[in-house]
Amino acid sequence: MLQEKSKQIAEMHGFDFKGSNGWLEKFRKINNISFKSVCGEAASVDEEAVDNWKAKIPKIIANYAECDIFNADETGLFYRVLPDKTMAFKNEICTGGKISKERLTVLLCTNMLGEFERSFVIGKAKRPRAFKKLDINNFPVNWFWNKKAWMTTEIMTEWLMKFDNRMGQNIRKVLLFLDNAAPHPHLKMKNIEFVFFPPNMTSHCQPLDQGVIHQFKKLYRTQLLRKAVADLDANSSQPINMLDAIYWVSSSTKNIQPETVKKCFLRSGFRHRDNNVTDVDDLLTPIEELGNLIKVIDNTITENDYITLDDCVETYDADIENSSDTTSMSTQNEEESSDEENDWSEDQ
Repeated sequence: MLQEKSKQIAEMHGFDFKGSNGWLEKFRKINNISFKSVCGEAASVDEEAVDNWKAKIPKIIANYAECDIFNADETGLFYRVLPDKTMAFKNEICTGGKISKERLTVLLCTNMLGEFERSFVIGKAKRPRAFKKLDINNFPVNWFWNKKAWMTTEIMTEWLMKFDNRMGQNIRKVLLFLDNAAPHPHLKMKNIEFVFFPPNMTSHCQPLDQGVIHQFKKLYRTQLLRKAVADLDANSSQPINMLDAIYWVSSSTKNIQPETVKKCFLRSGFRHRDNNVTDVDDLLTPIEELGNLIKVIDNTITENDYITLDDCVETYDADIENSSDTTSMSTQNEEESSDEENDWSEDQ
């Protein structure tokens, strides 16, 4: 649209102007324009339906303590993309091919107090080369895999069963809010009661979408850039590998401030009798270091563009449930991989 409009204006003024792709890219950078698509469900939200749903939440959660009210969701993560590659990756569907090799799927789960369950990460390799000499059972995250790094019903069910068992061991009954994504099974469990958000509302009603995932990615990318800039200073070119990524996922989750999580729940309508948070402004904790690190590598990219570059990445495939790619591996059932593709995918 910009190119066509620029040609029209040029013709009106008698200029011979082509409006090439190169011109458009320079125009974008000079004017700090980011080309974005409306991601997920945010484009079609019924505000009245959202308000009606939020009005129901206090009654739904009334019989549970804040520590027993959870929200879980997955997000795509380009785990080693630097700012100078942001525009090439931003808003990619990432269903296969070269870009998918840079992607992980991460599931975050937290309660209203900001206490996180152990995250789990889904990659493409059964045992990446970076894991070769390490005991995968001692990792700070749960590791799963399939050939597309998708979330599947099989993986989600396995995690839910372990979560249910853990709650039972602690003699707890909990409430778990999930979106209606295809891999999220509708199960009956002893210690978990499930509540599913209405369709097309999670962008406004899910606490993790109100800022928790965004803050997680800010913290993750700060660590990624620390390493990248340190390598530049040392004139080194050590690649960012999967082992780096899973430790950064774990530490980023741990460093999300409980106050941030509480505010995100409150903004989503979770008003609880024990909740003493009233101000939902300033949800996210600024990280000045991140902006400074971005400028070292590419000062034409904004901090927000870099943080949100994978917000539209798909985390599941509706057809994968009937596919041979559903093979998964948890940290408790790991076997040594003899598949060269699994090993190779880590070091590319």
